[in-house]
Amino acid sequence: MRSPISSGMIANQLFFQHLSMCIKLIDCKITSQQFVSNIINSRVDN
Repeated sequence: MRSPISSGMIANQLFFQHLSMCIKLIDCKITSQQFVSNIINSRVDN
């Protein structure tokens, strides 16, 4: 049996991994949106 302390630590670890993945995904979405909008703006300018 696992002790509750170690399982709590594992849960925290998974939570922070999930949180960092979400932050990365959000950053990727923002940068890709900026990239697409830059392409659209450059096409409109040309």
